Amino acid sequence: LSAAYAIKGICYYNLIRNFCQPWSDESADDLPGIPVVEEFDINDMTARGTLRESCEYSDEMLRKSLELNPSDKTYIFTEWVVKAYRAKLAFWCCDWDLTKEICTDILENSGLELTPASGYAEMINSTGNASGEVIVKSHVNNSSELDWYFTYLKGYLASRPACASLIRLFGPEPEKDIRYTTCFDKKRFNLKQPECRVRLSEIVLMMAEACCHTGDEAGALGWLNELRRNRIENAEELTLDNLPPVRDDSRICVDTYGRPLTPLLQAIFDERRKELFMEGDRWFELKRNGRPEWWIISNGLKYTTYEYLYTAPVPKRDVDLNPDFVQNPGYVINN
Repeated sequence: LSAAYAIKGICYYNLIRNFCQPWSDESADDLPGIPVVEEFDINDMTARGTLRESCEYSDEMLRKSLELNPSDKTYIFTEWVVKAYRAKLAFWCCDWDLTKEICTDILENSGLELTPASGYAEMINSTGNASGEVIVKSHVNNSSELDWYFTYLKGYLASRPACASLIRLFGPEPEKDIRYTTCFDKKRFNLKQPECRVRLSEIVLMMAEACCHTGDEAGALGWLNELRRNRIENAEELTLDNLPPVRDDSRICVDTYGRPLTPLLQAIFDERRKELFMEGDRWFELKRNGRPEWWIISNGLKYTTYEYLYTAPVPKRDVDLNPDFVQNPGYVINN
């Protein structure tokens, strides 16, 4: 039962990130959310709730899971897995105090420690069970060799060089950062195992950003430096005085509130981009922080990423089935 509550809460969290607009304290009671469904009824035509109602329901499911003290690893969704997802939900909803509370609990009581540079490559590229600082990961109960789509996807991702702006974040001596030597070859092609994971590094990065948004700059720097010490050989200790100035050519130029980035927040975002490369994080970071628009040319055609595209469209069949179901802004359904 605990695992069932956890799975439902996590499913709602993922649906919210994909099909709802980014969190806004001012608009959460007006923005469309996900239908809250307690019992299955094939004839039910539940309309979309609000974003706030959806997030509260997701959190309720995760709290119900924790109330049952999940500890059996057979069911995967044990206490620290559920708490990690609850922290991710609080983080997505800009509840910085709750984010810090849950992250502190995980960091102090889970028994997990940041994987040092010496064990990073093994931890990142391990198959099967989670290892090192990994709290939960995909492809635990099945063989990726038998997953034809995942096998194809790995080959496709390995054929595309990483963005130059990401590579530049590693500085003039990138080989000192274990993430660079583990993730890229000399032509910038990906070497990292592309999997969904929740790791202690992400908890540290959420903690750092939550501290930053609540005015605790010392705490934010402390957690940022703790991560860097475990990733970069002889890492320079970052201080407010030596943080790089805000770049004017970055894709993300505002925070989740639409305010211009500070050097500290930019540093947190830079470490997050390096740390969570190939772990399904970047798109949601762009969505969470300004939904920047840009275009590319491919095969002679221009493709533009517009602001509304960060929120996936509700499938047409669902809108057709339920006339009260609200489509997301920007998508026109042609009958």
